[in-house]
Amino acid sequence: MFFPNLAVVGFSVGLHGQEMEFQFVLLEVEQTLNTKDVEALAFLCSEMLRKDLRGLTAASDLFSMLQKEDLLSAEDPSLLTELLTICGHNKLIRDHRLPPASSNVTPYRKMLFELSEEITQEDLKSIKFLLQRNLPRSRMDETTTMFKLLLELEKADELSHSNLETLEKVVGKVNPKLKSKISHYMKTQGTHSQETGESRTESVKLSMPEQSTTTAQSALSLPSHMRHTSATQELNLRIPMETESLSSSLSQTFHGFSLQSNSNDGGPADTLSRPSLLSTEASDSTADHKPEASVTPLDDQALGVYEMKGEKRGICLIINNYDFSSSQPSLKNREGTQKDAKNLEDVFRWLGFETLVEHDCSHEKILSLLQELGRKDHTLTDVLACCVLSHGRLGEVYGVDGKAVPLKDLTEPFSGSRCSTLRDKPKLFFVQACQEKPRQICSSVQADGDVESDASVPKDSLHDAADFLIGMSTVPYSLSYRDGKQGTWYIQSLCRKLLLLVPRGTDLLSILTEVNNDVSKMSDFTGTKRQIPQPAFSLRKKVIFPTPKAPAPSLHK
Repeated sequence: MFFPNLAVVGFSVGLHGQEMEFQFVLLEVEQTLNTKDVEALAFLCSEMLRKDLRGLTAASDLFSMLQKEDLLSAEDPSLLTELLTICGHNKLIRDHRLPPASSNVTPYRKMLFELSEEITQEDLKSIKFLLQRNLPRSRMDETTTMFKLLLELEKADELSHSNLETLEKVVGKVNPKLKSKISHYMKTQGTHSQETGESRTESVKLSMPEQSTTTAQSALSLPSHMRHTSATQELNLRIPMETESLSSSLSQTFHGFSLQSNSNDGGPADTLSRPSLLSTEASDSTADHKPEASVTPLDDQALGVYEMKGEKRGICLIINNYDFSSSQPSLKNREGTQKDAKNLEDVFRWLGFETLVEHDCSHEKILSLLQELGRKDHTLTDVLACCVLSHGRLGEVYGVDGKAVPLKDLTEPFSGSRCSTLRDKPKLFFVQACQEKPRQICSSVQADGDVESDASVPKDSLHDAADFLIGMSTVPYSLSYRDGKQGTWYIQSLCRKLLLLVPRGTDLLSILTEVNNDVSKMSDFTGTKRQIPQPAFSLRKKVIFPTPKAPAPSLHK
């Protein structure tokens, strides 16, 4: 029993009695807390629940959410101890004889909490004034507390584990003493440490050809006939991922693209749980780095930008496979994918695309849709986009019937020789699917894959393979994670970054690099499952979408 002081009430020591006693404890805790306490608890829990809790007013509602997510229970009330400890309610802990605290609240959240506790009302007014260009004024009225302000900054992508510059600058102007708290956190939780333990940074060496495009942002190694020069650069990238998460010297090829990386062979661990962000952001030390030769970066004029002046932006086909109940071999339904599909539809419509969403497509239906789209006249459009959300294995995605579609068959109908009206125009593909066999799948965070299978694809001519981009949710031989309620890490990050960076004039490859960085810092609840997306491309120019005139849509969470 965790609560011997309640045993006299006469409840049995069985599970049902223990649960009832725990509910009494939660009720007594709620009755002790004031409005500020509830807001503080909501702020501390918003990250682990991954929900917008700004409107939460009752502690009982928060406790119910935590119990529903198995974060708080009679068997393990340690999170309650942790929350009450952070908020300074040590008497409640003693009165109810709660067990030792857990470590579910991240150091990032604790730092923001401590910072908020030291911000005075005058400080807060000054901070709101300095943030007028970062946040709408309607979000910073007199009722907006520091906790709510921090949540607004996070929602606007102005604040995160790895993005504390704005907060540090603003707080430093208002209260230089508090700036040191942020600086100390950035120093101690920086590029070589993470919030749940030691650094998991692994060095991966990617061989890349020199090209006149921004290939340094991609893990793509094009075939020799597609290279502008014979010289080869080696790019050392430090990306956070699980040790031994890739296969040694692996290579995946489809429609003229060769994805290569070198690392040790390995696979995922056994059990997955809820995803949460980690603070790790890897980077190489450049203190002693001396380049062998100076490199002059190309400007937009030298590199060129694809024209986006047509009467229509283009068609975006979204293939959303959820129901695998009739698949052979048997595959699980893809819970959470509906939110991915809806967010993609809203974002690409906002970008000016005509969106077409097709649900639960078989192997034949996928091929039929793509062939039909390839036969259309795209003369008046600027670009084509296609998003495929499904289970997958190396080099293939699944139809809901369990039959695999090679990745080359996704792009083939749009090659220069088969679809002349898309020649010299960018063809963008975003694929959310595993590229490896998962060992175990749980109900909260799942993997979009089944079994491993090599796929060999003939290389096409330069004319046919030019102007493609394939954004893969994960590197070959790796899993791609999906939350049963919130959708996939990759698609949700892609939608967020498009909404944030397109209005800033950021090119698509830079946006995908931001997505790589964002997803690389995500993890399951235990901090052991990691993922890194990988774009492959034969683009010859930059893809820069015109800034939409319509208001940006709100993402479904």
